[in-house]
Amino acid sequence: EFCLVSALSSPINEEAVVHVLEHEFQSAPTGMRVLVQSIRLPTVQVLRHNNYAYKVPGLADQISRIFANPRTHFAQIKVVAVDQDPASQSSVEFIAQLSLRVEIQALVITQTRERGERLTPELVALEWIPFQDQIVTDEKLVVGKLLKTRVMPKQAIRTWDLMREPEVQRGDR
Repeated sequence: EFCLVSALSSPINEEAVVHVLEHEFQSAPTGMRVLVQSIRLPTVQVLRHNNYAYKVPGLADQISRIFANPRTHFAQIKVVAVDQDPASQSSVEFIAQLSLRVEIQALVITQTRERGERLTPELVALEWIPFQDQIVTDEKLVVGKLLKTRVMPKQAIRTWDLMREPEVQRGDR
């Protein structure tokens, strides 16, 4: 006639998992950031209640792999839900699939510049852009250099867009 309900089953707390993962990805190197665009969590796992703490064991290896290969848009990360009830001490492991956006703080051109023009500090600005290879991030490497190609506004400056100063100018003896 009587029924005692000890715990209601509930799905994984997605907000808590998202918070933990976003916090972990804030440890990107200076000038780089990793944005978690979306997280896919399994729906099969059901926990006893909402009193779980979420941990990500070994995320440092995963982050270094993503940084080493920034074109990897997806990462599969193991998440552990640990029951906070001292009497229980149970835990549930599951895999979260993350869609990531790796960005780098790089120099971009503010105005259209033609081939052969010299770059000045007013013509470049730092902006967050999707990670690309051969991007210049230090203003000291750009200011005073000559452009090898035409560069449009908001376009990132790559190393191959710059040319060396000719050691011998036309008319020199």
